[in-house]
Amino acid sequence: MTINEPVEFIDLVKQSERAHALTAVPATIGLAETALILGIAKSTAWTMYSQGTFPLPVIRIGTRIRVVKVHIQQFLETGEPVTFESATASPVAFEPAARESNAG
Repeated sequence: MTINEPVEFIDLVKQSERAHALTAVPATIGLAETALILGIAKSTAWTMYSQGTFPLPVIRIGTRIRVVKVHIQQFLETGEPVTFESATASPVAFEPAARESNAG
């Protein structure tokens, strides 16, 4: 056993922890969690959602209602209702990034 083996093991653990942290943090949260962040009752959030007055865009995934975290952050920073059109940040890139050509 050499002195480098424990250091390499620690590096592998740190890499694994970072990878887990990225996958453990979802880009969206539920309406109930959003209500908690906004400081309103869950029932108020559901009522506003059903009346179309919720100040954030929601995403329906099957029977689940999700809210994008960056939209919540934008709303908290500006105090203005957020729409998909007015959102300043895209949480997910839907198009692959352009690659530089290696051709000479």
